[in-house]
Amino acid sequence: MTVSNAIERTDALTPNLLTHPEKCRHLAVLNERVLYELYDPHRMAAPELPDVSEPTAELLIPSPWDEAYIYYLSAMIEYARGENARYNEHIAMFHTLWGAYADHFRRTHLPRGGFRY
Repeated sequence: MTVSNAIERTDALTPNLLTHPEKCRHLAVLNERVLYELYDPHRMAAPELPDVSEPTAELLIPSPWDEAYIYYLSAMIEYARGENARYNEHIAMFHTLWGAYADHFRRTHLPRGGFRY
């Protein structure tokens, strides 16, 4: 999913007044989470962080879990508006997709040097 695709789909799902740079910042935060929570513990060579100010930049979470970006942005929009119930709905969907992606990642990526018993 590209930056522009994530923002366009989020705007269609959750009309909002957040600026484009604010949305890009939230996408960057989520990309950094991918690196620090998934790549770093495995001591893997991490991909470079995409420049989220570039609309065609590919985000790090692949399909079929990439909708996590949409739910995360929607949750941040609802949080900014003080819509706690809607925030909870969106962040729950985000956590479901994040958990599924993280589980898949950990199953398919061994740490450098393998496991030690």
